[in-house]
Amino acid sequence: MMETTVASRYAEALFEIAKEKNTLDSLETELVLINQVLRDNDELLQLLNHPHIETDVKKNLLTGGLKGHISEITENFLNLLIDKNRQDVFTHIVSSFTLLANDARGIADAVITTAIALTDDQLSQIRTTFRTLIGKELRFTSEIDASIIGGFIVRIGDRVYDSSVKTQLQRFEKSIHESQVQ
Repeated sequence: MMETTVASRYAEALFEIAKEKNTLDSLETELVLINQVLRDNDELLQLLNHPHIETDVKKNLLTGGLKGHISEITENFLNLLIDKNRQDVFTHIVSSFTLLANDARGIADAVITTAIALTDDQLSQIRTTFRTLIGKELRFTSEIDASIIGGFIVRIGDRVYDSSVKTQLQRFEKSIHESQVQ
């Protein structure tokens, strides 16, 4: 809980700077890219979080290879996190920042899980339905899970809309068991 509170505060401050400088999209892109690099490189992450490595060395490890590829705002932000020993909440900061940026744009990230790949027309129909339902434009990420048999599951934030055949069969099975018990 403490991590997410701290991360939210950093994300809000960075979000305000990005809005003021009109760099919301580019800053988000940089943050997501750096977050992916950190996720993919366990050794770098361990070095950044190691208590006996000096702050200047950590800064050079993190921003040295990114010089010229990230904005001054991002570089200063990363250096601030290291100075405050908060690099461990970077992933939470990126998530919070993305939520703030999406909200400002009227966008929501959604994950759609289907048994087979959807056509563009099917995805468009689902996007239109959920745009009306939640009042925001959706940015979909697709996942394939054959175990749901058919239908789809849409996750938007902490909300789940499950119209999968698997779930419908489970509900039907439960109702049969309940009717047999009574």
